[in-house]
Amino acid sequence: MGIISHCHASHNVCALIIIFAVLSCALYAGGACDGRADAYRFSGYVKSDVASAYISTSGGLSDTRPVSTHTLGLRQDLGGFGFIDGYIWSICALHDKQRDKHGQLFYWLEGAAHYGYDLPLWEGTLLQTKAGPYCGLPLDYVHEHNPSLGLSVAQRFDNPYVTPYWGGIWLCEPSHKGRVKAGLVKGFELRDNLTLSVYFQPTWMDHRRYRARYGSAIEEKTIMGGAVAFILFGMQLDWKFSDDLRFYAAVSQYDVVNRQARNSIKNGGHYYDKCDWPLLKVGAAFSF
Repeated sequence: MGIISHCHASHNVCALIIIFAVLSCALYAGGACDGRADAYRFSGYVKSDVASAYISTSGGLSDTRPVSTHTLGLRQDLGGFGFIDGYIWSICALHDKQRDKHGQLFYWLEGAAHYGYDLPLWEGTLLQTKAGPYCGLPLDYVHEHNPSLGLSVAQRFDNPYVTPYWGGIWLCEPSHKGRVKAGLVKGFELRDNLTLSVYFQPTWMDHRRYRARYGSAIEEKTIMGGAVAFILFGMQLDWKFSDDLRFYAAVSQYDVVNRQARNSIKNGGHYYDKCDWPLLKVGAAFSF
């Protein structure tokens, strides 16, 4: 049953990509005919990086050895009706310390498709809101074969000062649980092609994800039935090499702030069970 579900989920991801491409071509062709191609612009990016550690999408430090991640993102503007976007993301382990748990090359694949809308509130501001289905596929796990299915929601408020954002994933399969990452980011233009961004991001888990992650129910004071488990803060330097290509390097600090979670991690026994850990990342992104 797990293999069948895995195949169905893989076919669904491929079907979404095909639908996305056909819709993009149709909208672009229609817009080009009446001179409004920019309103129906199709765009995307490919990104690849290497990091010294791995914080999983579900939340929490999952590896303290090097990993490599790869992302394909697509967006189709719909004129005055918003946009459709999506991404496919995968990870490779650059070591074999977790061979008893999963393989090394592309052992996890995830993606999401969103409908969204960009709303200018006043000059220099933009409120972006989007939501859609999420899917995670364990491609090479020893004891995990069923896909993770749920809902992805994200919102950010771009402005000249400090940009707040949040993004949540709520799973309905194989179990019900959710998490929300929220934060603040501020960019500083050092030169025409060089930008430094500083960010601060706490992560909240509902009581089901917290129990699955740390092995017991929340005993301390909760926030909406869950708890802020850890925070991530740091900075990223982006170098715009050309209009389409940029390189980036980031340094971050991961800190578990929930006392009960820290105690659970200290008793974990795995090499990656760390309450506080630095992360380094370098990568490149190509836009089209």
